[in-house]
Amino acid sequence: MGKRKNNFTTMARRIVEFIYQGKALPLQEDGMACISPVACGDGRECRIGRSPIRPRADVGGIVHGEYRLIFQSGSAAVIAGRYGVLTRGERVGAPKEWFNISIVLDLSMERLQIAHLHISPGEVGRVYRLRGRDERSYQVPESEILYLEASHNHVLWHCDGIQIETAGSFRDAEVSLSEEFVRIHRSFIVNRRHIRRIDRCYVEVTSGEILQIPVKKYCEVKRRLQREA
Repeated sequence: MGKRKNNFTTMARRIVEFIYQGKALPLQEDGMACISPVACGDGRECRIGRSPIRPRADVGGIVHGEYRLIFQSGSAAVIAGRYGVLTRGERVGAPKEWFNISIVLDLSMERLQIAHLHISPGEVGRVYRLRGRDERSYQVPESEILYLEASHNHVLWHCDGIQIETAGSFRDAEVSLSEEFVRIHRSFIVNRRHIRRIDRCYVEVTSGEILQIPVKKYCEVKRRLQREA
């Protein structure tokens, strides 16, 4: 099951790449249906023969977010994910345009076929490219980072479902972050999107973890977390 899941998500990435290259999609069904405001203008369903998106000269690359196998039966599978479109000259890892995509695969034929695509504008946000101490490379959307923690000469990135340890100073990590992140302690930087509660001298993040705020800095930190002037 795990191997097939990986095959499905790899296929999803290939489909997105083909879309922006203007190529005929791999495994496309005859008369495949597509819902995409980019293709149809008003988000209505349309039938396409090649790519649902016209090739754009300004596209400099694609940044892939997470793709998940949402549903699988004997006759169909559904994959959902998100991707960002980089324009030429745009800094790698920080696309301004994000899209959500859902792909329905028909498993009833002798080979997999794409039965349906649904593309919609996605949440704006950055993707951080991290090099872990395990020598693996990670691409983590900003929306999935809960908080950062200083650990000697390393940084622990606490993310949704995973913890990544990178080499380098906490200060260097801090300056690379967007304004969504606030340093609440010498050892903690929190993503405002993941704050569940702010109380006297601590915050609770969406994972349920409690992070301390120094007493002397509580008022200042609270103001920044709540975006007050």
